[in-house]
Amino acid sequence: MVPAAEQVLKQFHERFGRYPKVVQFDEGTEFYNKGVITLLNDHDIHHFSTRTDSKKAAIVERFNRTLQIRMWKYFTERGFTEKKKKWIDVLPNF
Repeated sequence: MVPAAEQVLKQFHERFGRYPKVVQFDEGTEFYNKGVITLLNDHDIHHFSTRTDSKKAAIVERFNRTLQIRMWKYFTERGFTEKKKKWIDVLPNF
């Protein structure tokens, strides 16, 4: 997850000229490992997650689902094999 997080931060910085000040995660363990936490702290980025069902990130979850559907269509149409399906490599195409 750390290489993916590094790439996201790099793209954010290139696009907006700065790093985000705050990020919100779900409670997935992939976001709460030493590497990701260190990366966020190194860039002075505050992070938090929603712990109750009433405060879930519904809009983000819906966006993620839509993006996932579009990416799988993209992979399928272009004949990507399972080993070549890396979302981070094709994200700029969206």
